[in-house]
Amino acid sequence: MPNKLPKDRLYQVIIKKLPVLSHANLDSRRFYIAIISGIATSLALVFTGIEFAIEGLYYLSFASFITTLITLVLIHVSLRCDAERTMAYGICVIYSCVCTFALLIGGVGNAGLFWSFMLPMLAYPLLGITVATVYLLGHLFVSLYLMYGDISITWVADYPEDTKVRFLLTLFIISMVNFFNELSRKANIDELETSFKKLELLALTDELTGLLNRRAMREKLSYEMKRSDRGETPLSLILCDIDHFKKVNDQYGHDVGDEALKKISRCIKQTLRQSDFASRWGGEEFVILLPMTAEAGAYVMAERLREAIAAVVINSDAGTFSVTMSFGLATKKTDMTVDEMIKVADINLYVAKENGRNQTYPVIHEAAALL
Repeated sequence: MPNKLPKDRLYQVIIKKLPVLSHANLDSRRFYIAIISGIATSLALVFTGIEFAIEGLYYLSFASFITTLITLVLIHVSLRCDAERTMAYGICVIYSCVCTFALLIGGVGNAGLFWSFMLPMLAYPLLGITVATVYLLGHLFVSLYLMYGDISITWVADYPEDTKVRFLLTLFIISMVNFFNELSRKANIDELETSFKKLELLALTDELTGLLNRRAMREKLSYEMKRSDRGETPLSLILCDIDHFKKVNDQYGHDVGDEALKKISRCIKQTLRQSDFASRWGGEEFVILLPMTAEAGAYVMAERLREAIAAVVINSDAGTFSVTMSFGLATKKTDMTVDEMIKVADINLYVAKENGRNQTYPVIHEAAALL
């Protein structure tokens, strides 16, 4: 029978299989849509320019080709500077101008109206709900003005009344459909992001105590050791263990033992500084990482923790009780590895227990004098 994956390892596997739905990835998605839309717009403009040239409308043909060049330049610039949002706004502005122009001239059989129906499908993925809605409302008001306003230009198309109504109503309906579709898509993405963050949290924290788990602490320790090497700053570690915890489980039961672990974990978090990290290393053992802290500072922190934990009162059906902890210190030396640092702390914890428990080893006398 195959071995079961440890819980934290199982979460890691799930996370690796789940796509990362960050805002950066959404911007990349918008970017690719903008590229495709830009190329499609460019091709459409080229064919429109050719059609105008065939019909003898050379000034319109020239305007179409100039717009195509601007679109292609915008794509080129965005590819070089990685400006996804600039690309999205640029494509939408250019396409909106093309749609407005097509609306003005009408095209063959008033086909210019249909260009505007692409706007909602383009705007919402590229611009997001708020900006796209404002953008489409603007285009709708411009369309209303072009159709019903008094415009004294000879080549402006003259649409039948029923065509105007059908066009505006269809544009509004398509916009609303895309609005609710984008709203639903965003809600789904937010839900997936929330689920991802929960899985990530479960993969990095101990389920019972809420502290970092062993794997997360090893990663944090490795990172802080490299940072210490780069900045030549001190780094210390405390390995601590609840004294005679087996007796607590035997005498009061495992439920009370779990409650004791929770209370001690809360006490550790409340006592530590914001820059420090605490983890449940395994069973009743904890590892505390102290960045920017030399040996004397680590001793002071360990003694504060020892006194605070001894004062924690734990309730049970058999009465209240307290526990004590022993602490082993390790301060990073040059070229020391993660395992070597943990081993030093483990040896010192063993000495503290051999010397009678409820103490910190090694004793830093100059720091002890300040307590």
